[in-house]
Amino acid sequence: MVRKDILLRYLKEQVNKCKETHCYQAAIFYADKIVTLCKDGNVTNSIEYITSLYELAQCYFFNKEYLRVVQLLDKSGLSFYNEKFRILLGQAFVILNKL
Repeated sequence: MVRKDILLRYLKEQVNKCKETHCYQAAIFYADKIVTLCKDGNVTNSIEYITSLYELAQCYFFNKEYLRVVQLLDKSGLSFYNEKFRILLGQAFVILNKL
């Protein structure tokens, strides 16, 4: 059986490769798997989980799925967690209002 830390490292590498080659659909797939693995039961306040959630939201943004960015951050309750989250959310709102 593959250890969780090795699997997470592999998945993160895949997300980075996909983002570098602009394959955002594939990056979303891998980032979603990372979020699922990092979610430890009902505990959703670990740094690893929060980081992986931001990565997924960023992949949605790059794939021009702005409404999904807003929904993901709103549902997670992390919309205003830190500056990175607020900026990403603000960018998504600005683009949504222009559409």
